[in-house]
Amino acid sequence: MDSGLPGRCLDRIGSFITAYICRYGEFSDSSMMRFHAPLLRSSILAAVTTSTLLAGCALDFPRPADWASPVTFTGASTGENTGESCPALDGIYENQGESAYRYVSNAERALSVRLLQFMPPGRVHRVHLRLAGGSQLEVTVLDQAKAVLRSAVLRRGNNGEGQFSCSDGMLWLPASVTVMKDGTGVGRNRTQLGLTLATDGALTGVQRSTAIGLMAWLVPLALSQDMWFRWMQAPASVQPSGRSVNAFWIVNTRYVP
Repeated sequence: MDSGLPGRCLDRIGSFITAYICRYGEFSDSSMMRFHAPLLRSSILAAVTTSTLLAGCALDFPRPADWASPVTFTGASTGENTGESCPALDGIYENQGESAYRYVSNAERALSVRLLQFMPPGRVHRVHLRLAGGSQLEVTVLDQAKAVLRSAVLRRGNNGEGQFSCSDGMLWLPASVTVMKDGTGVGRNRTQLGLTLATDGALTGVQRSTAIGLMAWLVPLALSQDMWFRWMQAPASVQPSGRSVNAFWIVNTRYVP
């Protein structure tokens, strides 16, 4: 799993310190690094200075240039205004997607995990989405033979209830909030995935993360990140062929606004 937004910013700080020491330190014949006390003090000062400079760190993984652009959503059929309307996500998509960040795990790239916290056995699977009346999102996971592995109905909620909300032309899944605390500091990370369509018919999404914390309990950090994903549209011949025993179980995840 990815180490998280604060970890990647701290990795940048660590890389700076390592480069500094490697450049100005001396190596013995046994390949062990040794450096003078003044250089050690300088390296520590460089670490503090760098962390301060990165106090507003933004580590974005933007949509690759060869990915189709998101559709500009202009409809207003399911909300009082365009900003509250849900994008039309109806379609069948490959379950295993792509990420602009190469080290994302298979689970994070699996659409079934993102929507239902379900990782199907095997390798070739698709996910069928259907937005019903703007208030319910029907999600069906299909295997290679087009049999239904799992199906659920996610319910919309705009006031802290439900499993998704819609705004700014995106369908937003519940946000996850984690708090990290150890001997090196404390931090709070909030991550939320929004979904929409791309001009080539693919399902595209942006994972938006924000974090605040204290490094070494002294240096404040405010971090932000957008990471893009996409799930390609499945061949037109792939259609649901029936429902399994697990059909339409209800997901009770509470939406975090």
